[in-house]
Amino acid sequence: MASPDQLLVEEFTKQLGLTLEGMLGQSWTIEVAGQVTPESVAAEPDLHIWGQRLTIHADPLFRVMIGPSGWKAIGGAALQAAGIDDASESDVLSTYVEILSQALSGVARVVGSHIGKEVGLAKGAEETSVPSRGRIAQLRAHDPEGNEIALYFGFADQLIRLFGEEEEQSSETKPTKDRSAEPAAEAPRSAPVAENSKMDLLMDVEMPVSVSFGRAQLPLKDVIKLTTGSIVELNRNVSEPVEVIVNNCVIARGEVVVVEGNYGIRIHQIVSRAERIRSLD
Repeated sequence: MASPDQLLVEEFTKQLGLTLEGMLGQSWTIEVAGQVTPESVAAEPDLHIWGQRLTIHADPLFRVMIGPSGWKAIGGAALQAAGIDDASESDVLSTYVEILSQALSGVARVVGSHIGKEVGLAKGAEETSVPSRGRIAQLRAHDPEGNEIALYFGFADQLIRLFGEEEEQSSETKPTKDRSAEPAAEAPRSAPVAENSKMDLLMDVEMPVSVSFGRAQLPLKDVIKLTTGSIVELNRNVSEPVEVIVNNCVIARGEVVVVEGNYGIRIHQIVSRAERIRSLD
């Protein structure tokens, strides 16, 4: 079985490759060069350091570090794939961070599956220095033209301890419960045949499903000015969940994921009945 260190590095490598392929439409090669010390990484100039928090801890547990030429190459390639050639440096950086967030979201889900808790991304932020503690792996990304980009994936010691605590809990012997004195379980009651037949008829009814990334209200004078390349600001932050709408009713919220080159939605919340009714107004 792979160690937590290997598991995290391999999963980030896999998720970053899938995200790049999904957003750029091209296959990138990501390989692990080996483990490095925080001191050697800190010696590199002008690193962009992204500290990512998770929902299970207040401090950043993931960090991704990359030089300016690296994030410009990744973010610029994503914008060019979308048909945007004259993007500002801030747009390129935010696009790179979006790619990073999608990749780290996949790693967070793997962490959750191993510690037995639901784990998602919390708010991340840029940092000014490489932490003196933690574990860091050097990665090399190669674009379709063969250009190499060096980057570093780090994770805090607290994350490794979470893996260790889960292993200890799973290895403990659970006491067996004497069920001889318990009354026999009552057999489940079957639903009436008429009710089942009605539900069976409804199960094959097709419903329109859509995903809402956000909404905006614009004056008509601004609408008629929209052209190819125009940007419309929505009322939702990039870190907020998107809405799953069935037959004009919001039924769930989740995050955008990439599955084999296609976009999908991972459901995180099923909205209440009252909220569904309010969404119809």
